Amino acid sequence: MSSGCTRRLRWSLVFLAAFLPFGATQAADQAGEANDGGIRVRWTYSPRGEAGGSGLGELQLDLADAVSNQPLRYSKGRVFAWLQRRRGTLSDSETSCLDKAKGLFAQGIGRRADIDLNEYRLVTLNKEGSVAVINPFVGINNAKLESIIDLHASPRGWVAVPERRETWIATDQPAKLVALDMQSRKITAELALPENGAPDTVVYDASNHTLWVSLPGTQQIGRLDLRASAPTLGTLAAQGLTTLVSLASEDSADGMGGIVALHRNGDVVLHDNSPTPKRWHLDNRPVAAAYSALSRRIVVGTDEGGLVWLDPASKSAEIPERTLSLGHPISRLALFDGGRRGIFAGEGWAGLVDLASARLVATLAGGAGADDIVFSRSFAYATHAQTGRASLWSLADLRAGRGDRPLDVMTGSPAPESLSGPSLHRAVADPDGSGLLVASPADGMIFQYSEGMMAPSGSYSNYRRAALGIMVLDPSLREVEAGRYRGQIRYEEGGGYELILAGLGPRFTVCAPLALAPTAVRPLGMETVIRAAFAGEPTEKEGSETIRLRLDRTENEATLPLSGVADLSVLVFDKRRGWQHRFAGVETAPGEYEAEIVVPRPSRYEVLASSPSANLSFVEGRLGEVELGARP
Repeated sequence: MSSGCTRRLRWSLVFLAAFLPFGATQAADQAGEANDGGIRVRWTYSPRGEAGGSGLGELQLDLADAVSNQPLRYSKGRVFAWLQRRRGTLSDSETSCLDKAKGLFAQGIGRRADIDLNEYRLVTLNKEGSVAVINPFVGINNAKLESIIDLHASPRGWVAVPERRETWIATDQPAKLVALDMQSRKITAELALPENGAPDTVVYDASNHTLWVSLPGTQQIGRLDLRASAPTLGTLAAQGLTTLVSLASEDSADGMGGIVALHRNGDVVLHDNSPTPKRWHLDNRPVAAAYSALSRRIVVGTDEGGLVWLDPASKSAEIPERTLSLGHPISRLALFDGGRRGIFAGEGWAGLVDLASARLVATLAGGAGADDIVFSRSFAYATHAQTGRASLWSLADLRAGRGDRPLDVMTGSPAPESLSGPSLHRAVADPDGSGLLVASPADGMIFQYSEGMMAPSGSYSNYRRAALGIMVLDPSLREVEAGRYRGQIRYEEGGGYELILAGLGPRFTVCAPLALAPTAVRPLGMETVIRAAFAGEPTEKEGSETIRLRLDRTENEATLPLSGVADLSVLVFDKRRGWQHRFAGVETAPGEYEAEIVVPRPSRYEVLASSPSANLSFVEGRLGEVELGARP
């Protein structure tokens, strides 16, 4: 087979995959490949979640130099993806892919894509029992409140579940777990908790797709498997439980699975896939824990200032592997540099520890009563809501073993102690790593701090709501390895979409059809979908070539050939030179059509089909690229 035929066949198979009937897309991946300006773009969409229309999927991009095959690495926020529903209008279908991407880049807060995998939102959990979604792109000091979701209960803790685009919230009065779909901004599930459970900390184990909630009122831990089609809450006894800590890492494959439960009597219990939980006993009460990926150890801080290393792979747990005394109590801890170093704060002091060598590098002033320890690209912040202040250290100084003079930053008016909780974080890093976002409950505001600044560089209104916690809802594609990017998709309505991809530095734009399976919330019903695909290789005649294509009609998940289309138009387009021409399509068999094509020169051409009577636009009728013209 010639190389030209191989390329044409590859494109035929790629685009046939995108035109599978909707019933098949529930289990089948869809994929495509394109070359734009020397950049090879390969994309794959994989359905996720339980059968029956979960509305979940994962998009993966592989970007490489088309000549050298070397992966292309883009900075965060430089790879973009949108999904637009195909609405069958011919004017929209004739807009170029580049113009579609430009329009989405410039849209501001006006009309948006149906599914936008790019711009982040700020989400606050508020004392009066609401969740607010705020758009930070409207303009500094004038943020737009996009959504308010009323929980009808008192919130106690919350956690994001990124791969499901959900946020789960534990509430009291009444005691329940509430699931929020962050795409539609709706409550999708409510599960009752033990009435006297006093739910508190909520954590998510991404490796096992399991949600855990502490129930100190009943001395229990609740466990919920989110992979189940109808999740039910299971409980484990947990006498003297203080808090739960997830050991899974959202951003690194080096995170381990499972969670640890910390108990007042000194017990640290690891709950993972093992049939029996692993248990260690410490001499003092554990108050905080984290997993160091580099040392592959669980690091636990105690109320008396002790630091303990636990080996989760050890067959004989019970005894800690090593210990270190910091000389001051610990209330919060956080690791950085992949788990190589850690800050352990409490009562006005912060210990800087090299975890690889179990060495106390420096004892730093600051970190009094720290509620959160947050890392931006260049700084570490220890924030304290009750005083409305934060201690700030340069990461460069910390890596050099310095930092004895932290900057003191005001982060808002002091907040009462009642507005605090172990899983309610009021400070988060800016999504691009260039600063800090702090929710001030006393001020009803979110303050933004640029790197190293002692005063806010801007603020966003929380509309006088007292925020218990803040998180960033960031749906953007993330680099998981060199040149490979992944993002999660959640949707309510299945059907035909157009996937629009773009990159900046180097630039590319790619558009492709994508069929999303119907969801249980909104099935397809009587919707009719027309699809076009190549029906064979182009064949040459004297002075012309014949393109064969097939039209199918899908209705109620039944697919049949579409006959009798008298106004079929085949558009042949040379995107390198701008030449284009339309040719009439003639039916030769039920659902099969031919078009006689004449092109001005041998080249690679884009081929699209359209029919006003069948409501088939050039978007749905995009067939792919083929080599046309005289060939030796």
